[in-house]
This record gives sequence, structure tokens and C-alpha cells, in this order.
Amino acid sequence: MRRSPHSTSTHLSMSASPISHAAKVAALVLGVTAVAACSDSSGPSGPHGTVRFINAAPQVAQADLHVGTTNSADNIGFGRTTQFSVSASGTAQVFTAYPGTGTTSLGTQSVTVANGKSYTLVLAQSTTASATTELLYFPDTVSAPSSGKAKLRVVNTSPSVASFDVYVLNVGSTTTDLTAATPLSTASVQYKTAFPYTEVTSGAHRIVLTTAGTKNIVSDVATFTFTAGKGYTFLTLDKAGGGAPVSTISWSER
Repeated sequence: MRRSPHSTSTHLSMSASPISHAAKVAALVLGVTAVAACSDSSGPSGPHGTVRFINAAPQVAQADLHVGTTNSADNIGFGRTTQFSVSASGTAQVFTAYPGTGTTSLGTQSVTVANGKSYTLVLAQSTTASATTELLYFPDTVSAPSSGKAKLRVVNTSPSVASFDVYVLNVGSTTTDLTAATPLSTASVQYKTAFPYTEVTSGAHRIVLTTAGTKNIVSDVATFTFTAGKGYTFLTLDKAGGGAPVSTISWSER
């Protein structure tokens, strides 16, 4: 089936467990309903959580995400994201990504969805040098920041960058200022991992990602405004097909 009108879209090693095309395009079942600018009545009637799916695999033009045999996110283009609600059944549910026009699994994750919680699933390349894919799982576990602060998490799903450092600078800072700056953490963000939620001062900042251990800029967000009390995730992407330039997408989790 096509993606529900209630879903939102923004800009492993390969498994050999194909399913039938009929199952792949099955209608939505009770308990898994796409949501966005819809009333709560469009989602599960009981306890439920929220799943965000992002296609970050540069060589996968479009991807679907199934919960069990239900196609819950349909034809999500590279660099795009969609969000939907899933029943909090108390047991693990299997999430499987498929190519938009195929039936061979691109990766799976087993997730126990809890009521009121949110989860991020990312389709990514298995290694920086391989076009095989896997489905990565990043629970959205941000806690309340201190007064006047926000929290920032950065996820590296850009296969052209094995690891990078994160800088949060004043708006208008120059490359010279970056030379004298220190990273937000002493730990670099390795490919397929998340930089943990870290407090930053609220307000407008420049977010710079550099090749780990250097001041070579791979991504530069000139101005981003952090609202006190909120948590934010930045996720990195290669261009379609792979390679530079590296871009980012971001969202709020509180």
C-alpha cells in the first residue's frame, strides 16, 4: 500500500529473508497507524509509543518499514524521515526495512515499545566502504536539562566520515575561532553511533562537525536555535549515492 496520509516525511548485513509481495503491501492492522498532523483518534486506541524512521542509506533510493508484516512507512526517500505510532504491547516487535520496490530485507531490529516513549530507527550502510545495509536503533532517552539549558545528541550515519568531532560555537564565529575552540566532548562520534545527549546553553549557536582530531569541517550549520528545556538530535547524511557533501537533519524530542 502507499504511505498513509497521516505519516510525515521530511527531507545489517543484508538479510536473505524475503516476504511475499502480497504481505509487503498488506493493509495497516490495528495497533500500527501512521500519525502526524492528525487527531489522536487516528492512532492506536490503547497505550502506544512513537517510532521515527529515517532512510540514511545513500544507495537506497526508497525504503519501506514494516512492523511485523504490516507496511507502516512506505517509499521513504533517501534523506527523508517519517513518524508513526505503534501499540505498546509489552512484548518485542520486529521492525524490518525493505527497498521500496523489492521484498528482500535490508535490516531488522527487535524493539519493545513502551507507552509514551519514542524510538528512532535508521536505515544505514553496514560499513563506510560497503553498500550493504542494516537497521540501526537509537532510543530517544533524553532527560530534562538544567534550567536555561537544552540537550544535543549527534548521530553519525554519514559513511564518508568514519568519525567526527562536534563543536557548538557562537553565531558568526569564524574559522579562526574554530581553530582555538575545543570539541563538545573528548570522544569523537564513530560511524553508526550516537554522541550522547549533552547539555548546551539555550539560544542561537553555530554547529560544526569536523573530521575527528582535526579542524577540517565536514558540516557547518551557521545558525541553530536551542530552546531551553528541549532535547535535539542532529543526524548526518552523505549525498545521494554516497560521499561529500555531508548534510544534517534535526528534530526535537521534548
